[in-house]
Amino acid sequence: MARKRVIEPDIWSDEGFIELSERGRLMFIGLITQADDEGRGTGSARSIKAKIFPADEIHIDEIVELKNEISKHVSVHFYSVDGQEYYELGRWNDHQSIDRKGKSHIPTYIPQKKEEPEEPRQPPRETSKDPEFLAMRERILGGAQAKVIRSMDDLDNIDGRGGKSKRNSALGHKETASVVPQS
Repeated sequence: MARKRVIEPDIWSDEGFIELSERGRLMFIGLITQADDEGRGTGSARSIKAKIFPADEIHIDEIVELKNEISKHVSVHFYSVDGQEYYELGRWNDHQSIDRKGKSHIPTYIPQKKEEPEEPRQPPRETSKDPEFLAMRERILGGAQAKVIRSMDDLDNIDGRGGKSKRNSALGHKETASVVPQS
């Protein structure tokens, strides 16, 4: 398939491009020339070697390292779909003007949603061995239910409203709303 690609002159001063090694810059330009009309191409190390470095002595492991280097510094996404490796050049349409664009047969890159790390759980604010806590628990709840409550967190959650009004009352603080004790 005959295609022409534009390599803009300002690529040589692009901050990400400058960070690439010499082979990294060559491979990045090669990826541009090998991309289909939507900026995608096959991204396996063997395929890249065959298309961009066919006569060069470069090991597959080095191409894998170059892929990592390129994806770190310039807008290229390497991804897999159903076990096949591909790449997609970011901002493709900003740099390439194609008159009769052919439809890509390569799946579109879909960014993976990064999972937010869970907030670390706070330890209970009080322990069941604290005599002041035990006395307050007994005053608020009394009897059998008091033995189930082991921490201030448990106490806060007993009435579905945070339980703080019961605790404040037991501590002698003024209540802003009345709370009916559970039986």
